[in-house]
Amino acid sequence: MSSDPISSPTGRWTLGIALCVAILTLACFWPAVSADFVAWDDDINLYENARIQKLSGENLSWMFMDLEKAMRYKPLSWLTWAVIHEGAGLKPAPFHFANVLLHTVNAVVLFFLLRALLGAGSPGPGKLQNELGAAVGSLFWSLHPLRVEPVAWATGLPYCLSLCFALGMMLCYWRFAAAPAGTGSRGLYCAAVVLFVLALLTYPIVISLAITPVAMDWWLGRQRAEQSPWLRWRHAPFFAAAALLAGIALFARFERSAQFDAVTGLDEFTIGHRIAQAFYVWAYYCWRMAWPVGLSPLYSFLSSFSPGDWPFLLSGAVIIGASAVCFFNRRRWPAAWIILGCHLAWLVPVLGLTENLYVPCDRYSYASGMLGGLVLAVGTRRLMRDGRTVATVIAAALLLGALTFASSRQVRVWHDTPRLFAHMIGHVESEKGRSVLWLGLGSWHQKQRAYAAAERAYTMSLAGTVDAPNVHHALAQVMQRQGRHRDALPHYEFALQQGKADADMLGDFAVALLLTGQTTAAEQHISEAVRRAPGEPRHRHNWALILKRLGRDAEASAQESEARRIAASSGAPAPAPAPGPGQAK
Repeated sequence: MSSDPISSPTGRWTLGIALCVAILTLACFWPAVSADFVAWDDDINLYENARIQKLSGENLSWMFMDLEKAMRYKPLSWLTWAVIHEGAGLKPAPFHFANVLLHTVNAVVLFFLLRALLGAGSPGPGKLQNELGAAVGSLFWSLHPLRVEPVAWATGLPYCLSLCFALGMMLCYWRFAAAPAGTGSRGLYCAAVVLFVLALLTYPIVISLAITPVAMDWWLGRQRAEQSPWLRWRHAPFFAAAALLAGIALFARFERSAQFDAVTGLDEFTIGHRIAQAFYVWAYYCWRMAWPVGLSPLYSFLSSFSPGDWPFLLSGAVIIGASAVCFFNRRRWPAAWIILGCHLAWLVPVLGLTENLYVPCDRYSYASGMLGGLVLAVGTRRLMRDGRTVATVIAAALLLGALTFASSRQVRVWHDTPRLFAHMIGHVESEKGRSVLWLGLGSWHQKQRAYAAAERAYTMSLAGTVDAPNVHHALAQVMQRQGRHRDALPHYEFALQQGKADADMLGDFAVALLLTGQTTAAEQHISEAVRRAPGEPRHRHNWALILKRLGRDAEASAQESEARRIAASSGAPAPAPAPGPGQAK
């Protein structure tokens, strides 16, 4: 290796540029550390998930065996969250800091990877262009607004951590493969395999990155003018690990828990729809990277479509045309052929081929977005080698400055639940989508005991009439909490008329009837609630209150005793009187 300090791995230029990449990335995303948890899966995965709140043997076993909680096999993500909780407690700042730190590390590792890729077959002059090109490419990736969602969202840790391992795999494999024939370190190769397995155990979205060693070997063969085979035995461990985790992921998807929708059949979501959706998603992440405007965690433009709609036909034409051009010119433009192939392959896990009503989320481009950084790195180096260094540096600075500004604004969107939901509501096009979001925001306000705000959100949700019985039930609950029992009654009655009443709804309606003096009707509904949920102590306790009001003291005493017995056997506190619905809620 050259002794030039610019090209030396420990040289001052290299380390200085890497430090700049780290500082700029950290500065852009640092405000995320002060953000709160948000009611956008943070509740499911973190602050309401007892499994990550104690490093017990039972919880560790669950982490490595569960396939239902998130419908993904991600034991190392659960374990990482548990370690953070063990060391810092259930405070949002440490969880956000872990994401920001991992993203910063990823940006630095990507810099070294791009630097190595740009330096392949280019000894001698031009090292500074390689360094600056790699820096621009890594910063384009790390500062891009599409990176905000997985970094500023506490639940986004699996994306950051899995890519951290995957980047380590790529760098180790490249250094192993790029070494002169017969001198590659087996330690680097083994490290690459282990890191890829760790990436898969963190989050299966990196499954298709198993193709990366093949692409690297093909690129090296082109650089060295070697006629090497596409596939080699050394690729087998990567494909075997990916196949195993893909099988687990598909099993988890088809053997889903009750909280997730079943896989859509071909009669409802045809082969044509799936192909059109795949082409659209492949094209979508290209133009979205070039035009990152109007970003949101939730979009609604794939909720209903026809494969013959012009965006899907255009996407198919663009992807097929680009693939044909790159294939027939693969010897002239090997980099374009490799980058396009990796783009298509890396996005396979997020094409939504098993899903109808699919959402192409920003976070799904966390890995594939690195290819955009590679394109920009190659372009930057070429422009500087053509003698346009000053203009290129100025243009790169302006581009990175614009990306930083846009990302900084997007980070603020994730600061808290009300701000996030308000942003999403403003960007979702469908009335149904807005209704769902208003319902979620109302539920969050209700848990915070901000009942007036919850009532406003539920009222807005009713405009879309999504799951209307549940919305009316929730609206009635918050009205009761504000002491407006008579206002709550019509909403309970509407929900009951829809024929979807559960035990909780019946029990809450009974309490509202009791508090408005309709004791006999209250007794009819609470008895039905107890019949449907005989093991719920709060319904029996409320029944006891109603029976006592009716003068049936012996029956009231029996129901109260049974309520206390059930509560004691389950370890829950005995239910106590409360003015609103569901004392034990």
